[in-house]
Amino acid sequence: MNMKRSLLVAALVLGGASTSAHALCEPGSGQWAVVGADGVKVKGTMTSSAKVTTGQYRIQSSIFVRDGAFVASIGAINGDLGKIGFISATKSLSNNTSVYVTTYDKLGNPADMPFHLHVMC
Repeated sequence: MNMKRSLLVAALVLGGASTSAHALCEPGSGQWAVVGADGVKVKGTMTSSAKVTTGQYRIQSSIFVRDGAFVASIGAINGDLGKIGFISATKSLSNNTSVYVTTYDKLGNPADMPFHLHVMC
């Protein structure tokens, strides 16, 4: 095996290259989801969503999102006006295809709220 090939193999192994069915997060691609306060995905290209506890949700993707950018907003569902609150989104530390979203009421307390999430690569 030549030196360049050895370095490439080492980089793939150390970099965590995967042989799973999940696609890489290619630049310019992404996925999105509209999720109800109950954690049910209303629509979108993300695989699934679930409520973890009050104001906390796990959204599953079919692509590796660990290097993506997350844009989340408290959002209305079915024409509702929505609520005033805050939101945060972060990658999962244990799963390369999950995003965790936390929603808060206007006083900063965890609260169940519908939201929109867009993951951009």
